[in-house]
Amino acid sequence: MPKHKDAFRREQSFPSSIEVAPEHTDSPRTIDDVFQLLVHVRGMFDTKAEEEILSALQSGALQVDYHIRGGARKTQPKREPTLEEQRVFGALDEALHERKASQKEMREEMDRATAFLYEHAPPEGKTGHVHREAWKPGRVFSLTIGDDRLHVLPACALDYPWEAYSFTIANWWFVDQLWPSKPPVERLRPQIEQLPEQEAQPSEQTIEQPPEQPVGHPPIEISHLGEALAALAEKERDSRRQVRKKDIAFVIRYLRDHHGVDVNKLSENPDTLIRRRIKDDLEARRAAAPVKSS
Repeated sequence: MPKHKDAFRREQSFPSSIEVAPEHTDSPRTIDDVFQLLVHVRGMFDTKAEEEILSALQSGALQVDYHIRGGARKTQPKREPTLEEQRVFGALDEALHERKASQKEMREEMDRATAFLYEHAPPEGKTGHVHREAWKPGRVFSLTIGDDRLHVLPACALDYPWEAYSFTIANWWFVDQLWPSKPPVERLRPQIEQLPEQEAQPSEQTIEQPPEQPVGHPPIEISHLGEALAALAEKERDSRRQVRKKDIAFVIRYLRDHHGVDVNKLSENPDTLIRRRIKDDLEARRAAAPVKSS
Protein backbone atom coordinates (compact mmCIF):
# COMPACT_ATOMS: atom_id res chain seq x y z
CA MET A 1 0.00 0.00 0.00
CA PRO A 2 1.52 3.39 -0.94
CA LYS A 3 2.48 5.57 1.99
CA HIS A 4 0.59 8.55 0.60
CA LYS A 5 -2.69 6.71 1.27
CA ASP A 6 -2.02 6.62 5.01
CA ALA A 7 -4.01 9.78 5.77
CA PHE A 8 -7.13 8.37 4.11
CA ARG A 9 -6.63 4.79 5.25
CA ARG A 10 -6.08 5.99 8.81
CA GLU A 11 -9.75 6.92 8.89
CA GLN A 12 -10.74 3.65 7.22
CA SER A 13 -8.72 1.54 9.67
CA PHE A 14 -10.59 2.53 12.83
CA PRO A 15 -14.21 1.41 13.26
CA SER A 16 -14.91 4.48 15.39
CA SER A 17 -14.12 6.68 12.39
CA ILE A 18 -16.57 4.94 10.04
CA GLU A 19 -20.30 5.00 10.44
CA VAL A 20 -22.45 2.83 8.18
CA ALA A 21 -25.23 4.92 6.66
CA PRO A 22 -28.40 2.78 6.43
CA GLU A 23 -30.08 5.07 3.92
CA HIS A 24 -27.36 7.05 2.23
CA THR A 25 -28.37 9.61 -0.36
CA ASP A 26 -26.02 12.08 -1.95
CA SER A 27 -26.44 15.37 -0.11
CA PRO A 28 -26.70 18.56 -2.19
CA ARG A 29 -24.14 20.10 0.16
CA THR A 30 -20.98 19.28 -1.75
CA ILE A 31 -17.58 20.92 -2.11
CA ASP A 32 -18.84 22.42 -5.36
CA ASP A 33 -21.73 24.02 -3.45
CA VAL A 34 -19.18 25.87 -1.33
CA PHE A 35 -17.34 26.88 -4.51
CA GLN A 36 -20.53 28.22 -6.12
CA LEU A 37 -21.36 30.16 -2.94
CA LEU A 38 -17.98 31.87 -2.82
CA VAL A 39 -17.92 32.70 -6.54
CA HIS A 40 -21.51 33.75 -7.20
CA VAL A 41 -22.63 35.02 -3.77
CA ARG A 42 -19.44 36.21 -2.06
CA GLY A 43 -18.01 37.53 -5.32
CA MET A 44 -14.62 35.73 -5.26
CA PHE A 45 -12.58 34.84 -8.32
CA ASP A 46 -12.79 31.11 -9.01
CA THR A 47 -9.08 30.50 -8.40
CA LYS A 48 -9.25 32.42 -5.11
CA ALA A 49 -12.29 30.38 -4.04
CA GLU A 50 -10.49 27.12 -4.88
CA GLU A 51 -7.45 28.24 -2.87
CA GLU A 52 -9.51 29.16 0.19
CA ILE A 53 -11.54 25.96 0.12
CA LEU A 54 -8.40 23.83 -0.14
CA SER A 55 -6.83 25.76 2.75
CA ALA A 56 -9.94 25.23 4.90
CA LEU A 57 -9.91 21.49 4.09
CA GLN A 58 -6.22 21.15 4.96
CA SER A 59 -6.66 22.97 8.27
CA GLY A 60 -9.72 20.90 9.21
CA ALA A 61 -12.01 23.94 9.45
CA LEU A 62 -14.07 22.65 6.53
CA GLN A 63 -14.87 18.97 7.06
CA VAL A 64 -15.88 16.40 4.46
CA ASP A 65 -17.43 12.94 4.68
CA TYR A 66 -16.93 10.27 2.04
CA HIS A 67 -19.40 7.59 1.05
CA ILE A 68 -18.68 4.34 -0.79
CA ARG A 69 -21.58 3.03 -2.84
CA GLY A 70 -23.26 -0.08 -1.50
CA GLY A 71 -22.02 -3.31 -3.08
CA ALA A 72 -18.94 -1.70 -4.61
CA ARG A 73 -16.09 -4.18 -5.13
CA LYS A 74 -12.54 -3.45 -4.06
CA THR A 75 -10.03 -3.03 -6.86
CA GLN A 76 -7.58 -5.58 -5.44
CA PRO A 77 -8.50 -9.23 -4.59
CA LYS A 78 -8.15 -10.68 -1.13
CA ARG A 79 -5.94 -13.42 -2.57
CA GLU A 80 -4.70 -14.81 -5.83
CA PRO A 81 -6.82 -17.57 -7.47
CA THR A 82 -5.65 -21.17 -7.13
CA LEU A 83 -4.66 -23.23 -10.19
CA GLU A 84 -8.02 -24.97 -10.17
CA GLU A 85 -9.85 -21.61 -10.02
CA GLN A 86 -7.72 -20.32 -12.90
CA ARG A 87 -8.73 -23.33 -15.02
CA VAL A 88 -12.40 -22.65 -14.30
CA PHE A 89 -11.99 -18.99 -15.27
CA GLY A 90 -10.19 -19.98 -18.45
CA ALA A 91 -12.93 -22.42 -19.46
CA LEU A 92 -15.55 -19.75 -18.86
CA ASP A 93 -13.61 -17.28 -21.00
CA GLU A 94 -13.37 -19.78 -23.88
CA ALA A 95 -17.10 -20.53 -23.69
CA LEU A 96 -17.95 -16.83 -23.85
CA HIS A 97 -15.72 -16.34 -26.89
CA GLU A 98 -17.21 -19.37 -28.65
CA ARG A 99 -20.74 -17.98 -28.38
CA LYS A 100 -19.43 -14.55 -29.38
CA ALA A 101 -20.62 -12.75 -26.22
CA SER A 102 -20.33 -8.97 -26.13
CA GLN A 103 -17.59 -7.27 -24.16
CA LYS A 104 -20.14 -6.11 -21.60
CA GLU A 105 -21.55 -9.63 -21.16
CA MET A 106 -18.08 -11.14 -20.86
CA ARG A 107 -17.11 -8.59 -18.22
CA GLU A 108 -20.26 -9.16 -16.19
CA GLU A 109 -19.88 -12.96 -16.33
CA MET A 110 -16.24 -12.83 -15.24
CA ASP A 111 -17.09 -10.39 -12.44
CA ARG A 112 -19.70 -12.78 -11.09
CA ALA A 113 -17.33 -15.72 -11.36
CA THR A 114 -14.48 -13.97 -9.53
CA ALA A 115 -16.62 -12.10 -6.97
CA PHE A 116 -15.64 -14.44 -4.12
CA LEU A 117 -12.02 -13.28 -4.43
CA TYR A 118 -12.89 -9.64 -3.58
CA GLU A 119 -14.26 -7.73 -0.63
CA HIS A 120 -17.47 -5.77 -1.25
CA ALA A 121 -18.98 -2.80 0.50
CA PRO A 122 -22.17 -3.66 2.40
CA PRO A 123 -25.49 -3.02 0.62
CA GLU A 124 -25.96 0.25 2.50
CA GLY A 125 -22.44 1.38 1.67
CA LYS A 126 -19.78 2.88 3.92
CA THR A 127 -19.57 6.42 5.24
CA GLY A 128 -16.62 7.98 7.04
CA HIS A 129 -14.69 11.18 7.64
CA VAL A 130 -11.91 12.39 5.34
CA HIS A 131 -8.89 13.32 7.45
CA ARG A 132 -7.49 16.78 6.79
CA GLU A 133 -4.09 15.28 5.92
CA ALA A 134 -5.71 13.63 2.89
CA TRP A 135 -5.99 17.06 1.23
CA LYS A 136 -2.27 17.85 1.45
CA PRO A 137 -0.51 18.06 -1.94
CA GLY A 138 0.20 14.64 -3.44
CA ARG A 139 -1.58 12.72 -0.70
CA VAL A 140 -5.05 11.29 -1.42
CA PHE A 141 -7.37 13.91 -2.93
CA SER A 142 -6.98 17.10 -4.94
CA LEU A 143 -9.26 19.84 -6.29
CA THR A 144 -9.57 21.14 -9.83
CA ILE A 145 -11.82 23.61 -11.63
CA GLY A 146 -13.63 22.40 -14.74
CA ASP A 147 -16.79 23.56 -16.51
CA ASP A 148 -17.25 26.28 -13.87
CA ARG A 149 -17.40 23.65 -11.14
CA LEU A 150 -14.98 22.46 -8.47
CA HIS A 151 -14.22 18.75 -8.74
CA VAL A 152 -12.57 16.29 -6.36
CA LEU A 153 -9.97 14.04 -7.99
CA PRO A 154 -7.98 11.09 -6.63
CA ALA A 155 -4.26 11.66 -6.12
CA CYS A 156 -3.46 7.96 -5.57
CA ALA A 157 -4.91 4.49 -6.00
CA LEU A 158 -7.87 3.81 -3.70
CA ASP A 159 -9.46 0.65 -2.32
CA TYR A 160 -12.63 1.01 -4.42
CA PRO A 161 -13.26 2.31 -7.96
CA TRP A 162 -13.35 6.09 -8.11
CA GLU A 163 -16.94 6.14 -9.39
CA ALA A 164 -18.03 4.43 -6.14
CA TYR A 165 -17.03 7.47 -4.05
CA SER A 166 -19.09 10.57 -3.25
CA PHE A 167 -18.30 13.48 -0.92
CA THR A 168 -20.46 15.77 1.19
CA ILE A 169 -19.79 18.69 3.53
CA ALA A 170 -20.00 17.49 7.15
CA ASN A 171 -20.23 20.94 8.78
CA TRP A 172 -22.18 23.06 6.33
CA TRP A 173 -23.43 25.20 9.22
CA PHE A 174 -19.86 26.46 9.66
CA VAL A 175 -19.50 27.75 6.08
CA ASP A 176 -21.06 31.13 6.93
CA GLN A 177 -18.55 31.56 9.75
CA LEU A 178 -15.61 30.70 7.51
CA TRP A 179 -16.81 33.08 4.77
CA PRO A 180 -19.28 35.52 6.35
CA SER A 181 -21.42 37.69 4.10
CA LYS A 182 -20.57 41.39 3.96
CA PRO A 183 -23.24 44.12 3.76
CA PRO A 184 -23.26 45.91 0.41
CA VAL A 185 -21.63 49.36 0.40
CA GLU A 186 -24.88 50.84 -0.94
CA ARG A 187 -26.60 49.97 2.37
CA LEU A 188 -24.05 51.91 4.38
CA ARG A 189 -23.71 54.96 2.13
CA PRO A 190 -27.11 56.57 2.98
CA GLN A 191 -26.37 56.24 6.69
CA ILE A 192 -22.96 57.87 6.25
CA GLU A 193 -24.38 60.72 4.17
CA GLN A 194 -27.05 61.45 6.80
CA LEU A 195 -24.52 61.97 9.59
CA PRO A 196 -24.30 65.67 10.60
CA GLU A 197 -21.00 67.36 9.85
CA GLN A 198 -20.34 68.30 13.47
CA GLU A 199 -20.08 64.61 14.37
CA ALA A 200 -16.94 64.35 12.27
CA GLN A 201 -15.02 66.25 14.97
CA PRO A 202 -15.37 65.55 18.70
CA SER A 203 -17.11 68.35 20.54
CA GLU A 204 -15.12 70.19 23.17
CA GLN A 205 -18.25 71.11 25.12
CA THR A 206 -19.70 68.76 27.68
CA ILE A 207 -23.48 68.55 27.65
CA GLU A 208 -24.91 67.69 31.03
CA GLN A 209 -27.90 65.41 31.06
CA PRO A 210 -30.84 66.29 33.32
CA PRO A 211 -30.57 64.45 36.62
CA GLU A 212 -32.42 61.15 36.90
CA GLN A 213 -33.76 61.40 33.33
CA PRO A 214 -33.23 58.05 31.56
CA VAL A 215 -31.87 58.35 28.05
CA GLY A 216 -34.49 57.86 25.38
CA HIS A 217 -37.51 58.45 27.68
CA PRO A 218 -39.31 61.84 27.51
CA PRO A 219 -41.08 63.18 30.60
CA ILE A 220 -44.20 61.17 31.35
CA GLU A 221 -47.52 63.00 31.47
CA ILE A 222 -50.11 61.33 33.74
CA SER A 223 -53.65 62.65 33.47
CA HIS A 224 -55.52 63.48 36.72
CA LEU A 225 -52.39 62.80 38.79
CA GLY A 226 -52.98 65.85 40.97
CA GLU A 227 -56.49 64.72 41.82
CA ALA A 228 -55.24 61.26 42.73
CA LEU A 229 -52.58 62.72 45.03
CA ALA A 230 -55.19 64.92 46.71
CA ALA A 231 -57.39 61.86 47.26
CA LEU A 232 -54.49 60.14 48.95
CA ALA A 233 -53.93 63.17 51.20
CA GLU A 234 -57.58 63.07 52.25
CA LYS A 235 -57.26 59.38 53.04
CA GLU A 236 -54.13 59.80 55.20
CA ARG A 237 -54.11 62.02 58.28
CA ASP A 238 -50.38 62.64 58.27
CA SER A 239 -49.69 64.22 54.89
CA ARG A 240 -45.97 64.80 55.59
CA ARG A 241 -44.89 61.26 56.35
CA GLN A 242 -42.48 59.35 54.10
CA VAL A 243 -43.87 57.97 50.88
CA ARG A 244 -44.54 54.23 51.00
CA LYS A 245 -45.14 51.66 48.27
CA LYS A 246 -48.81 51.31 49.16
CA ASP A 247 -49.25 55.08 48.66
CA ILE A 248 -48.05 54.77 45.05
CA ALA A 249 -50.26 51.72 44.56
CA PHE A 250 -53.25 53.73 45.85
CA VAL A 251 -52.60 56.49 43.29
CA ILE A 252 -52.33 53.97 40.45
CA ARG A 253 -55.61 52.27 41.46
CA TYR A 254 -57.37 55.65 41.82
CA LEU A 255 -56.36 56.74 38.32
CA ARG A 256 -57.56 53.43 36.89
CA ASP A 257 -60.88 53.22 38.78
CA HIS A 258 -61.96 56.88 38.53
CA HIS A 259 -60.53 57.98 35.18
CA GLY A 260 -59.65 54.81 33.28
CA VAL A 261 -55.96 55.80 33.13
CA ASP A 262 -53.73 52.74 32.83
CA VAL A 263 -50.34 54.11 33.83
CA ASN A 264 -48.63 50.86 32.83
CA LYS A 265 -49.22 51.78 29.19
CA LEU A 266 -47.58 55.20 29.50
CA SER A 267 -44.01 53.92 29.41
CA GLU A 268 -41.90 50.98 28.28
CA ASN A 269 -40.57 50.73 31.83
CA PRO A 270 -43.50 51.55 34.13
CA ASP A 271 -42.06 49.95 37.25
CA THR A 272 -39.33 52.58 37.47
CA LEU A 273 -40.29 55.64 35.44
CA ILE A 274 -43.97 55.98 36.39
CA ARG A 275 -43.52 55.09 40.05
CA ARG A 276 -40.65 57.57 40.25
CA ARG A 277 -42.88 60.30 38.75
CA ILE A 278 -45.70 59.61 41.22
CA LYS A 279 -43.28 59.46 44.13
CA ASP A 280 -41.63 62.77 43.16
CA ASP A 281 -44.97 64.55 42.82
CA LEU A 282 -46.24 63.09 46.06
CA GLU A 283 -43.12 64.12 47.97
CA ALA A 284 -43.27 67.64 46.54
CA ARG A 285 -46.93 67.95 47.46
CA ARG A 286 -46.35 66.76 51.02
CA ALA A 287 -43.35 69.02 51.47
CA ALA A 288 -45.50 72.06 50.58
CA ALA A 289 -48.56 71.01 52.61
CA PRO A 290 -49.02 72.17 56.25
CA VAL A 291 -49.08 69.57 59.00
CA LYS A 292 -52.64 68.64 59.98
CA SER A 293 -53.48 68.53 63.65
CA SER A 294 -55.15 65.41 64.98
